[in-house]
Amino acid sequence: MDSKIAIHLRPLNKINLNYTMKKVLSIALVAGMFSFIACGPSQQEKEAAEKAKQDSIAAAMAQDSMAAAAAAASAMVDTAAADTTAKMEAH
Repeated sequence: MDSKIAIHLRPLNKINLNYTMKKVLSIALVAGMFSFIACGPSQQEKEAAEKAKQDSIAAAMAQDSMAAAAAAASAMVDTAAADTTAKMEAH
């Protein structure tokens, strides 16, 4: 049994090669886009990032309120010292 399998290839000219490369690059680009989207953060990671952001905001606000309280306490001390000095000068 002598059967010959003939494979007929189209000649590769510049037009066919450009079209083939465009298809290959398009497929690679689409596959890359899907893999990039698939590697994005999960819902749990998004929630953790949001919680960390809220914790950071809360910590900054607490620090600001502590600084404001310290400034108020300092102002009270300054006022008390000025009152004491005024009372001593009056006597």
